[in-house]
Amino acid sequence: YKGNELTKKALQFAIYTALRSANVRELKWSWIDFSANLITIPADEMKMKKPFILPMSEQVTAILKSVDKISELVFSHNEKPMSDNTLNKAIKIAGFGELQDLHGLRHLFSTNLNELHQEHGLNAEIIELCLAHTDKNEVRASYNQAERIAEKRELMSFYAKFRLINQNYTQY
Repeated sequence: YKGNELTKKALQFAIYTALRSANVRELKWSWIDFSANLITIPADEMKMKKPFILPMSEQVTAILKSVDKISELVFSHNEKPMSDNTLNKAIKIAGFGELQDLHGLRHLFSTNLNELHQEHGLNAEIIELCLAHTDKNEVRASYNQAERIAEKRELMSFYAKFRLINQNYTQY
């Protein structure tokens, strides 16, 4: 993708984080803690209405540090979030429109990491936690509030390295 630089960075960020489109487009600087390398999205901004903590890989940190702080929103030149169509159109322009959309990047994240279970050694529960999915068992979900940050950090770092090794597959 050779278009708008901010759109390109948002797309790269989405690939590395597997966040939902709205969470990428509406990401605020105040949710980013560079000293702890964490993104903390408040409950009212999440689909499941539960706060979400995602460790940042080196690649995600580099992308964010390369973005100018013009607005409260990370991927915006004003106070309005970019359109969902902007990112999907960028994918289409890059030549992947028939194969992929932004939400599909979450599918790739899950599929790749489940396929590579033996390489990273983490269980599917950590993959689901990184996707901000909640336990379908409501009782267990209400009792278990564990964030498992260290394991999520390990998985996000593994995925970022996997993406770099396989960047010719998804070169945006």
